[in-house]
Parts: sequence; C-alpha cells; structure tokens
Amino acid sequence: MKCNECGFDYPEEILAPLMTSSGNVASVCGICALELSNQVLGVERTEFQGEVAESFRLEALRIRKEKKK
Repeated sequence: MKCNECGFDYPEEILAPLMTSSGNVASVCGICALELSNQVLGVERTEFQGEVAESFRLEALRIRKEKKK
C-alpha cells in the first residue's frame, strides 16, 4: 500500500491514519507522519516519543533502505 504523502510502497500494517486539516484521513508512513506532525506543531523532532509510532518510523526507514539497494 502506498503512503498518501510520499507515495512509497509499504506493508499496510505499518501505515497509520493521519487526520488532515481538511478533515480527511490519509494513510501515511512513519517518516511522513513525523515530518507532517513537526510542521503542524512547529517543532523539529527527529523521532517519536511513542514506542509504536517510532517502531513504524524505523520500519519505514528500513524498508526504504532495502528497496534502494
């Protein structure tokens, strides 16, 4: 399944719903979720504090790295 933000293909179970400002729910990878939430909150986090969210972000990074090989 593709991330609605970056378009990269991931297993559906690591994508998470993210509510947009227009009220739409999009499935995004952990990488994009962190970037988008940083933009909305006006912060510059490099990782999630929540264990599950961070595990999804790390898995997305691993998948991207593997597919680039």
